[in-house]
Amino acid sequence: MTQAAEARPAAPRTVEVAVPTGLRRTFHYQWPESLGPAVPGLRVQVPFGRQQVVGYVVDVDSPPPPGVALLPVIERLDPVDRPTFTAHLLGIVRFMAD
Repeated sequence: MTQAAEARPAAPRTVEVAVPTGLRRTFHYQWPESLGPAVPGLRVQVPFGRQQVVGYVVDVDSPPPPGVALLPVIERLDPVDRPTFTAHLLGIVRFMAD
């Protein structure tokens, strides 16, 4: 790795979160380092409009749409080693949603 690459700050981690709304889409948030590793299937508390809601991480480090200002995840609600949805179950849920 070159010195220039080492001096450049790493891009903040992002997560794609499914939240309980009437919209059939997901939303991107910034993942604070203080929350530890980001893992698909975790329950998280996120800001959504004027409230805070519980959502589920469905993808990690997926690029957000251009021009979107990312808000940080407020809290991780599951232990990293025990997400609510396993990768296999998350795949089934995505298949059913499609």
